[in-house]
Amino acid sequence: MGQKLATPGDYIHARRRSLALTKAEAARLAGLTDSQWRDIERSHRLPTDSELSAVARVLQVNAGVLKRRYG
Repeated sequence: MGQKLATPGDYIHARRRSLALTKAEAARLAGLTDSQWRDIERSHRLPTDSELSAVARVLQVNAGVLKRRYG
């Protein structure tokens, strides 16, 4: 992941792909709908704290890492 990641969604997308997960798999593991995951990954909406924690768990990163990316 040496590329510049412009948005939090870019980071989520790259991390999900590095784990070889589809969007549908990641959403299911996080307890989110496909459209919720897709919107978060595309940076179309700001996730709630609980959604962000679920995304972090699936991506195997500390939730603080994602929270910092969202500012």
